[in-house]
Amino acid sequence: LLINAAGTLNLVQSALSNGVENFCYINSGGAIYDQSGELPVNESSLVKPLSPYGASKYLGEEYLRILSAETSMQWSSLALSNCYGPIQEHRKGVIYQFTKNISRGIRPTIYGAEVTRDLVYIDDVCKAILLSIEKPSMERVNISSGIETSLLILFKLIAEKIGYVEQPKILPPRAGEIYRSCLSNEKASQFWGWKPRVDIRTGVEYSLRNLQEEQGRNFEHKKN
Repeated sequence: LLINAAGTLNLVQSALSNGVENFCYINSGGAIYDQSGELPVNESSLVKPLSPYGASKYLGEEYLRILSAETSMQWSSLALSNCYGPIQEHRKGVIYQFTKNISRGIRPTIYGAEVTRDLVYIDDVCKAILLSIEKPSMERVNISSGIETSLLILFKLIAEKIGYVEQPKILPPRAGEIYRSCLSNEKASQFWGWKPRVDIRTGVEYSLRNLQEEQGRNFEHKKN
């Protein structure tokens, strides 16, 4: 939390002191908005963090907005939905947790089969970052798939890809967690012409690719 808040403040002050012309801030759209109402939420939706983490991410954006107001430094705040990518590199997130449990012979647990997340692949996020460098937005812009995917559907995609046949353990949603999450990406489309190009099925395949290659090498090694 200190890194998100105080760390961002230090970075913004340093950028201003050193004449940085463009600052791209990576925000958390999944953590700062009130997502209990109509979905998908857009940049004008109520900001209502449910956790100290979400509050610290929003605070970083406010530091950037306030401190850059009287300067020539331009900026963008990219509010990401649930970003994911190759699990061998990231080693975090729900796809990694499901896969790690399966590989250890532990039946994965889903806290709320109908709990949804808006999952956007890392390559699409990187493209948005590049676009923000070329053309700063000077405001918050959601970067998302714009599609709700339930945790159960996500699990089934992973299980199908790695050939796992057991059913997950289904428990009630955990207290305090967001039940449904979906962000509109219309502003990114209008401002930059950005659209997510990797759908969830393809993204899961990309995320597990290195894992499958490693498993294949281990299998060949055991045969020899």
